[in-house]
Amino acid sequence: MNCGRLLRENSQYEPSFRYLYEIMYPDKQDVAYLAQDILPRTTDAVIELGCGMGRVLLALAKVLPDRTFVGLDALEHQLNVCIENAREDTALKRALDSGRLRLVNGDMCDLDGCLSTAEQFGTFILCNSTILNIQQPHEKENLLLGVKRRLAPDGLFFLEYTDAFWESWDWAEKQIGHPVYRLYRKNDYDEEASVARRHFRFERRDGSEPPRTMHVTVYYLDHRWLMDAIPRAGLKVFSEADRYPGEKKGGRRVMVIGHAH
Repeated sequence: MNCGRLLRENSQYEPSFRYLYEIMYPDKQDVAYLAQDILPRTTDAVIELGCGMGRVLLALAKVLPDRTFVGLDALEHQLNVCIENAREDTALKRALDSGRLRLVNGDMCDLDGCLSTAEQFGTFILCNSTILNIQQPHEKENLLLGVKRRLAPDGLFFLEYTDAFWESWDWAEKQIGHPVYRLYRKNDYDEEASVARRHFRFERRDGSEPPRTMHVTVYYLDHRWLMDAIPRAGLKVFSEADRYPGEKKGGRRVMVIGHAH
């Protein structure tokens, strides 16, 4: 698997961008939706694939203190930041110390290689377009098969990713409403290779420091391929939408998946 190598090539995931990465996502629709609409429908442990620095994982672990949470990520330095973030909160620090919150360094496309043999989960979470970090179709197939093996009989797999892959941004401003920073985006899309390289530039509103830029490479996920691959893995799409509830604009896939009984 080369997921970890590919992620290491993306400066967006470097610890030095910890604060800037957080302010890219001022709206927490994913956290609210998961907490209110998905997790109440399941029991048992929750695992987030590609948990990164813990934006979603830690928020859910804090508001649902009766559930066990596992965060998995291929980048150890991201998990270290996640641990630091958790230890800054008294309740989350207790969760870490008790084992209710656990972090695992591993590849989401090889779940058997990083989880114990019998470990199952009531909820899988793969959001924030993290699946677009996976390059090869066979790796995506392995991901789905791994989820199938590890998903509890009545469990749910929540998958969310952007459907605006080929949008043309030429340093267009994204409105984030932050009091200190402005955010500008550029998207270089290679249609032949089905890959996009996205650039983000943060500028302080008062111009007191040079702009900071970061980038991430993402790989197109064909929806038709996914809809064929899900049943091949023994799974089924229970629901699908193009936005979170309350969002004014679509442009994403919000999918709830489970076993094909």
